[in-house]
Amino acid sequence: MPGTKVVGKTLLDRAIRAVEEAPNLDKAVARLAGVLYPVFFPRRVDVGMRVSHDRLVICAVWSASHTRLKKGSVLRTGATGFPELIEQPGVVVSSDIPTVPCGEALEQEDIHAWIAVPIPSTSLIEGGLGVAARTDVFKGHREFFALLGGEIGERLAELARQSEPYRYERESVLVLEQSEPDQNLGLNLT
Repeated sequence: MPGTKVVGKTLLDRAIRAVEEAPNLDKAVARLAGVLYPVFFPRRVDVGMRVSHDRLVICAVWSASHTRLKKGSVLRTGATGFPELIEQPGVVVSSDIPTVPCGEALEQEDIHAWIAVPIPSTSLIEGGLGVAARTDVFKGHREFFALLGGEIGERLAELARQSEPYRYERESVLVLEQSEPDQNLGLNLT
C-alpha cells in the first residue's frame, strides 16, 4: 500500500521538522502534538527525564484537556512506563504491559492507551516521550514511533536538559548527593 507509506513518511518528516525547529521543549511538544493529531488524536504528549535512579521529572506537557500531570511534576520511575523502556529495546506500547502504571489516574483522564519512546534512543536512555490517546491508535505504528524517536530523541533530550524543571531537579539531586549524612556530634549516650 504505497499511499500509506507516503503518508507515514510525510507525517514523520513533518514531526521531525516541528521538533527540530522548536526553540524550546514546550513548543516542541505542542508542535509535535499538532502534527500527530490528525492521525493519532493524542490526548496528551509529554517528555519526562530521569534525574536520579528512582525519580523522573516531567519537563513538558501538552494536553487536549485537563490533566493532573503538570510540567515540573516529579514521579517515581516505577509509577511510569520508564522501567519498561529500560528493560526492552525500542518503544513500549501500553497494550504490551499487563499492569499499566498509573492506570487509574489515566482512566480518570479518559486515556486508555499510550506509547513511550526512549530519548535519546542511542546508548543511554535518559527519558521518554509519551503520547497518550483515548483508544489504542498505536497498534501497527511501533515502527513509525521508533523511527520518530531515532530522529528526534537527541533534540528532545537537548531541549529537556535546558528546561527549568530538569535543571532544578538535577541541582536538587546534586545537593542531596553532596550533603553529608547527619552525625551525632557531641552526643554521648553512655
